[in-house]
Amino acid sequence: GRVVEVERLGTLREIILRPTKSLQVGMYVKIDDEWYILIDKYGGTGSTSIKMLAIKTNDFLKWYDRDGVLREFKCVASATDLGSKARQSKNEIEWNKYDVRLPVGQLFVSVEKNAITEEIGLNHRFIFGRNVYEITGIDDITTTNDDGYGIIQYTAKITTKREEDDFENGVAYNKYTNDSVV
Repeated sequence: GRVVEVERLGTLREIILRPTKSLQVGMYVKIDDEWYILIDKYGGTGSTSIKMLAIKTNDFLKWYDRDGVLREFKCVASATDLGSKARQSKNEIEWNKYDVRLPVGQLFVSVEKNAITEEIGLNHRFIFGRNVYEITGIDDITTTNDDGYGIIQYTAKITTKREEDDFENGVAYNKYTNDSVV
């Protein structure tokens, strides 16, 4: 028992930990048989508890790496940025008549930062829902701590479907060259 309390806020959970125990941003936790990714941490030094904010995962990043190995990670795919709305000044944001920011045909995809997910580069393609998306932006700094733990947030823009895309298994086709994905 590291967890003292869990407050439910829609798809978000605020987790209060004992001060002697700690989890890191970017780690996955299972709460009530559902998977969440830890997106923020506060409290700590000198406080009586550590609080962490977690968001429910809603999809998977699935792809074959350049060696043909199927990779699969739980992720959060959403039309809104994780955490602060103040950070929603990402690429190609358009205002609608209700003054709400909308990404134009794009998703933000957040996943644990690790050696495997760090290999995902620009132009990499993924299937979310009924569409194929291509990575157009990579933020591996904003939610990474000094020890390298954290979240990579990809910006993915809708792209053209190809015959080689495998919708049955949720894996988009990617062609690898020496250094990148084309």
